Amino acid sequence: MPIKKYSGTKKILTCLAAAFLIFLSAVCASAVALSYKDIPGIASYFFYTHVNHREFTEELYLRTVKNFMKILDPTKIFMLADDAAAFESEAKENVKQLMGDFKAGDMAFFVKIHDFFNRRLGERKLEIDAMITEDFKPLPSSETDSLDSPEAQLCKNTAELELRIKKILSLQFEGLKSSKKDVKEIVKKLKNRYKDAYAHYDKFDEVKVADYILKSFATALDPHSLYFNPEEIESFNISFKLSLEGIGATLKSEDGYTIVDSLVTGGPAEKSNQIKPNDKIIAVGQQNGDMLDIIGMDLNKVVQKIRGPKGTKVRLSILRESKVKASEQSLITIVRDKIKLVDQAVKHEIKEIDGKKYGVIKVPSFYEDMEGVRKHVAGAASCSGDVKRALEYFKETGEVEGVVLDLRSDTGGSLNEAVKMTGLFIKRGAVVMVKDSYNNVQELADQDPQQHYNGPLVVLVNKLSASASEIVAGALKDYGLAVVAGDSSTYGKGSVQTMINLPNDLGAIKVTNALYYTAGGASTQKKGVPVDIVIPSATEEFKSGEATADYALDWSVISSAIPKIALSEDISTRNGTLEAFLKDITENSKKRIEANPKFKELADKNKKKDEAADDEDTKENQIKKDDIILDEAIFILKDIKVLTK
Repeated sequence: MPIKKYSGTKKILTCLAAAFLIFLSAVCASAVALSYKDIPGIASYFFYTHVNHREFTEELYLRTVKNFMKILDPTKIFMLADDAAAFESEAKENVKQLMGDFKAGDMAFFVKIHDFFNRRLGERKLEIDAMITEDFKPLPSSETDSLDSPEAQLCKNTAELELRIKKILSLQFEGLKSSKKDVKEIVKKLKNRYKDAYAHYDKFDEVKVADYILKSFATALDPHSLYFNPEEIESFNISFKLSLEGIGATLKSEDGYTIVDSLVTGGPAEKSNQIKPNDKIIAVGQQNGDMLDIIGMDLNKVVQKIRGPKGTKVRLSILRESKVKASEQSLITIVRDKIKLVDQAVKHEIKEIDGKKYGVIKVPSFYEDMEGVRKHVAGAASCSGDVKRALEYFKETGEVEGVVLDLRSDTGGSLNEAVKMTGLFIKRGAVVMVKDSYNNVQELADQDPQQHYNGPLVVLVNKLSASASEIVAGALKDYGLAVVAGDSSTYGKGSVQTMINLPNDLGAIKVTNALYYTAGGASTQKKGVPVDIVIPSATEEFKSGEATADYALDWSVISSAIPKIALSEDISTRNGTLEAFLKDITENSKKRIEANPKFKELADKNKKKDEAADDEDTKENQIKKDDIILDEAIFILKDIKVLTK
């Protein structure tokens, strides 16, 4: 979901940045590396920009402490529950004093936590090294299922901790065993892995601890605000370039894990059908050689190991949450390739049912060649332009009975393109509203009075439809021009982020500086866009979405931007026609789904308790091949056409 800036906030931020730069430069003037004294100034930069959090609060401080312990011990094998509880209790009891220390650049409390962590690390070294022997007996997979569950808590005592370590070693033993290594090799490899892990922690100095404190503070604000150290900036920038040679996945770091944030449509990862958003990558290997554990490794280093020339192979060990098991580990191989814009392009087709033609437009992402559009370059990539051409094609080949706008698994992109695409279906009017950190609301409106299509319309979404997709779906629903169908709701990513480079090579921050609201005034944040008609799918059960993230900002409403009475006939108002027939359309859809054996087969597969990960991939491939969800969307179009005559 690429980051967009909008003009109103940009002007405000420019002024703030200019004024605050003087302050921050004074704080960091002599800095050659990040230090504790830099933290208050960088934190203030977040507060100057953040849409919700404008000042340091006790809650934010306590969240930061909690996050700091999580990021230090992501695998939960070093600290005990009582250890963490004691530090949280101490922080709560002395929060005012500790907040004062934080504001003064005194990070002694965090250093104290880190020093204690190092003592626990020394204790665990002895225990782990004693376990890694040729006599080690791995636990059966049934006993390691819940290892990576989000609900997993820190262990209560050393006995629980030893069992957790044994579970982790069991997975690692079995992983190396599957690579046809003998016991001696396995023991040697594991000892070297943990030696490297200990070396990672041994390198912690003030720069690294300060980096972790800032990361803990940023994610205490909301799930999308982040601090990037200087080394991470390059990796972040490269991840948004379509020419990247790699696997075509945007990665993020959370609690020491490298997590797949989204897949680039048409990229090697998406085409492989082996990896999904929210998968945790725990080890990386090249075509030949050993797998390297990456838990706790800096994201930029992980990206460097995954990135590589076109045609080469990278092996990834992933952990995936499942309805069947708390987590499943698998080893996959992906062939690297260049990510091409053509693979993300809008695709359209005409489907014929009962002698009637229906148009289908698949929008994989909201792409835009901003430089080309700015210079009026002919053929500059624009997803709204491609949708417009698809609508024109439908007219040229004979008027279609209706159109399905398929936004399933479209994680967003250009905000400008979302406005333009909505504008194809309305006359003129607000598409989305953006509320900034000063409660200023800016309406982003379609200025073209031409309505390129005004027939029956179904917008198809799922749990992975996010950001720009939610803006389009929400606007067309608010204007009463489309029935939104698919999973019960969309992803719920209703916030705007901006990147701000810090002076003196101290890195950069990504900060949530605004919230989206649909034309009708409802936020898409957390709740997403609720659909009108639910069509069962494999993605409905995904444990994903903004609401599952720690410290997600809340849903809210503001005044609608859709006029009840338009002053001009070329301005769109809400159309209540579909609403009058929605109950009948919904009932018809429900009856078809209940009578369709393919939906029953899908439901049965979803309920199976012994379904393996590769069976899930087969199921998804089958759905793509025989798209019963799209077929049902077309039947909904047919009902709309009949009932609204």
